[in-house]
Amino acid sequence: GNWALVSHKKIELHSIESASHMVAMSTSLGVAIWSKSNTIFSDPDFNEPIHLALTSPPYPLRMPRAYGNEVDTHKYIDFICEVMEPIVARLAKGGNIALNIGNDIFESGSPARSTYVERLVIALEDRFGLKLMDRLVWSCPNKIPGPIAYASKKRMQLNAGFEPVIWFCNSPIDCIASNQRVLRAHTPEHQKFIDTGGHRKATVNGDGAYVKKAGAWSNQTAGTIPKNVMTFHNTCARGREVAAYAKSIGVPAHGAKMPFSLADFLVRFLSREGDLVVDPFSGTCTTGQAAQNNNRRWLCTDMMWEYIRQSFVRFNEGDRYINPAFMNARF
Repeated sequence: GNWALVSHKKIELHSIESASHMVAMSTSLGVAIWSKSNTIFSDPDFNEPIHLALTSPPYPLRMPRAYGNEVDTHKYIDFICEVMEPIVARLAKGGNIALNIGNDIFESGSPARSTYVERLVIALEDRFGLKLMDRLVWSCPNKIPGPIAYASKKRMQLNAGFEPVIWFCNSPIDCIASNQRVLRAHTPEHQKFIDTGGHRKATVNGDGAYVKKAGAWSNQTAGTIPKNVMTFHNTCARGREVAAYAKSIGVPAHGAKMPFSLADFLVRFLSREGDLVVDPFSGTCTTGQAAQNNNRRWLCTDMMWEYIRQSFVRFNEGDRYINPAFMNARF
């Protein structure tokens, strides 16, 4: 493939030009491509049905990170829609899109939160006909306290503790998601409740809205259906391994990696074995690793050479192929 470089970032990240792309690494199930996403997903020759697009786009932060951020939230919505348009066009019937986006975005000089999340949801529905399945809440116990100015200093806000994952489907009645793939083990107390026959006596609650029969909830099941509030730490062993590897090869570590546990849960919940999972903002290919580990096919794109380069440590086992032309790139 032909490739070229644009200007360096302040911490020496190297971005590929829009019209260029290069295979960086592949396995028997997937491929990581050094490219801007639309170069790949808008290609007329890309005709593979996509079953899940799972990604964490750059957040519209006022203090941009090295990989760049679109600060103006109106432009940000257009940017996300531009990236998602070719993916939506190739989404299989009943396929899913899950976007982990920033919640802690505020109006300039104000403790009032931006409503860009709500406007993004409406834009994706209005422009592409996607249907909102849920606003999943990713609760993060070790999230850094903030917003500093309005929580710690002016004492107006509470410390933020979650991020949203907005989940869409193009045909909800045909949705391929299944909570049976992500069941949690019963707690000892819940298992005892089932074993002893469930509810002991019939009850009526909520002015008749909730009727419980004697023996209800006594069927043995494979596990408990998770809540739509998910608790995962934003750091994990796999993320630390990637950061350590980045340091060892002398490239800047990605500072905002999606935790593997979150990606793993969403891949299992929203796709099936053999399905194609894509990530247009893959960073260090967390989505690709989750797909690989769960026997899904995958395609990850990212425009930053250093981020894809450090992702290789996620795929050390098996039949990994690394493109020498990518490895030998000179800046």
